[in-house]
Amino acid sequence: MQREDVRALLKALRARVDPRAKTLGTHERVWSRHGRPVSQEELAEAIGVSRGWYSLLENGAPIRPSVALLDRIAAALGATPEERVMIFRLAIPELDRCFASAEASR
Repeated sequence: MQREDVRALLKALRARVDPRAKTLGTHERVWSRHGRPVSQEELAEAIGVSRGWYSLLENGAPIRPSVALLDRIAAALGATPEERVMIFRLAIPELDRCFASAEASR
């Protein structure tokens, strides 16, 4: 379930980026990409990984992204604070269990 959820969230956030945006987080988009939807390849370049690796993550493969990488993804996609938390919880199952445990204790 979590892999499908992270897949859906990342795809939705990437699709939501305004094609006219000039940057992805702090990464400046190539001028020829302005006006076009953000591709996996372009996002991968912005966050410093290969397109193949990002594709695996966005397609729900069981890979282990680092906290630093998830932070770069959230920034590049312009995630809200709530979306950022969801990215982390979905991509790192241990975090979700910790949050769920803490929420149950309240």
